Amino acid sequence: MLNIMSTLSTMLRITFIAGFAVVFLAMAATEELYSDKNDNITVLELLQNEPTRKQYYECFLGTGPCVTADAEFFKEHLPEAVLMGCRKCTEKQKMDFDTMTVWYIENKPDEWQTLIRKLTQDAQNIKIEKSHLLNEGDDRGCPRGIDPR
Repeated sequence: MLNIMSTLSTMLRITFIAGFAVVFLAMAATEELYSDKNDNITVLELLQNEPTRKQYYECFLGTGPCVTADAEFFKEHLPEAVLMGCRKCTEKQKMDFDTMTVWYIENKPDEWQTLIRKLTQDAQNIKIEKSHLLNEGDDRGCPRGIDPR
């Protein structure tokens, strides 16, 4: 009888640990994607229209205004997308990013290098800001209101 109780106890612990692991992995895997509200845009058409492409490019670099809501949306999310390998992108956004990458490399490689440097710098700033927010608070590096004990 004692052996059966020990076996049941062990099975319950294993089931609990396995269940916890499944829930944790599911939560980690369901990272929220960027909004798909601009997925109807045809990126290749934008890239082939020189005045429009230049307007977006200057918006992304911060050297010109973002005159459309979608340009503002992309400017906000491009650095993080570059930093995280487009992990939060929809499938359409991943295809569009690939299209943009290939187009710039083939047609405007110098502009592409400038844009990537800017996006990488912005991405690093995002990373630093997030790190700073997490480490803000006390001299132990704990966020305000969080006690590590």
